[in-house]
Amino acid sequence: MSTKNPVLEYYNTHADTFFQETVSLSQPAGMEPFTSLCPAPAHILDAGCGSGRDSMTFLKKGYTVTAFDGSKELAARASRYTGLTVHVLNFLDLDWTEQFDGVWANASLQHLPYSTLPKGFLRLAQALRTGGIMGLSFKYGTTEGRSEQRGIPYSGMDETRLRSLLPTASLREEKIWVSEDRRKERKGAKWLHAMLSKY
Repeated sequence: MSTKNPVLEYYNTHADTFFQETVSLSQPAGMEPFTSLCPAPAHILDAGCGSGRDSMTFLKKGYTVTAFDGSKELAARASRYTGLTVHVLNFLDLDWTEQFDGVWANASLQHLPYSTLPKGFLRLAQALRTGGIMGLSFKYGTTEGRSEQRGIPYSGMDETRLRSLLPTASLREEKIWVSEDRRKERKGAKWLHAMLSKY
């Protein structure tokens, strides 16, 4: 039985292409709500940082940033881009406890199979200090599938699914909303965004 992770295989193999395609993309839809709820100079965990685009945005805004990604190749490129030591970590292996004022997981946590996603979600919540803010985004829906553009597995999320995860993680809803994908080639695709606070 294969133990290979198709998500990490993809990003390790296509790290240069993914970096070039994403590092200069416009600011994600959740960035402004997140930074308004978690103002600088807070300490942010960029969870699944990819190219490092959002880490760099946080740094320029005056935040302290810790970043990780599951792909060693993307972590290396994000580190060169941002100047940060980007950790190579899996969501399920996180062991930070109440260390961050904010946790940012932009289109990253969705790459866990839904069977393990609640555990990954809980690990992120445990890393957050009381009163801290978690910003999340997922492909909208309730199915597990593969992205049309890259063929990478993902777990969809809707409002009901997400709200069911909040009580065990000591998180409360600040704002949950749905947006249209901004990219022309993905017209009609939707994203679920959430701003959550820890109590």
